[in-house]
Amino acid sequence: MDDNDDRRVAGSDTPGERSEPGKEKRVTGKIIAVLLGLLVCALIAWQGISSLMFNQKVELLGRHFQSVRKKFDQLGSNQDVTLVQVIEQINNMKKEIEKLMAEYQDLSYQYRFTLSLLKNTSLQNKLEANSKELQDLLEICEKLMSLVQRSEQIDKDLAAFSDSMTWKTILDKMDSIIAENREIKSELVKLVVPEQLEFYQKTFVEALNEKELYLVALNDFLYSSFNANIKAELAISTYENAYFYWEIEQAISYANEARELLGQAENQLAEAAVHWKRYKELKEKIKEADSDEELKDVNVNFL
Repeated sequence: MDDNDDRRVAGSDTPGERSEPGKEKRVTGKIIAVLLGLLVCALIAWQGISSLMFNQKVELLGRHFQSVRKKFDQLGSNQDVTLVQVIEQINNMKKEIEKLMAEYQDLSYQYRFTLSLLKNTSLQNKLEANSKELQDLLEICEKLMSLVQRSEQIDKDLAAFSDSMTWKTILDKMDSIIAENREIKSELVKLVVPEQLEFYQKTFVEALNEKELYLVALNDFLYSSFNANIKAELAISTYENAYFYWEIEQAISYANEARELLGQAENQLAEAAVHWKRYKELKEKIKEADSDEELKDVNVNFL
């Protein structure tokens, strides 16, 4: 063998040496595949665990929501609860719903990469819907309470009547009070309320009906008293200035008319007292009686 043959033999690679780079690539590919598989498994496991934890926490919030919803469904069922107390209950429920919504938002952020968050949105929808229902209820309650406050202003105006007021002032004031009470009742009847508040609307309408009967009877009493006062003054004036017998008879006639009018006034005042008592009983189903002594019985000046 010559020198050229020796160089060719010395420069040639073995089959093992020629396949080494390809083998390394295959090993590296397998390692990457295994790592990717492990990563996918880890992601699946993380998704599973996160979804489980998220769903458990959502389920807990859901149970709390159901307890609030149960209270909501029972609104208006207890007729011993006043409208003021119902408003307080609604406000408390609204706070609970807002708290649940805040907790759900925290969960949503904490598990924002969880696929279950995209699928499980029913609780969020229920919370938002119930929050709107409660807000709508509160708005109706505010309208009802606004009418109640206007009615209470009438009571205060009645309580402000005094002996120092002239007959004209009192009678004119009574006309405006009766008109205001009828306006309040008209607005109340037109108000559309949900089922939970129907009892309070109906009760308030009945209360205003009784109040109107009271005001009309009281107004009749005032007119009878006013006319009786005029007849009594005429009787006294005619008697004091009487010269002829028939003038004395006229004075007696005036006195009898005054007595008859006073009898009517007493009956009208008694009727007013009955309606006032009934009005107060009905009103206390809407709002508890005011603790102010002046407002406990606003017709004290007339009874």
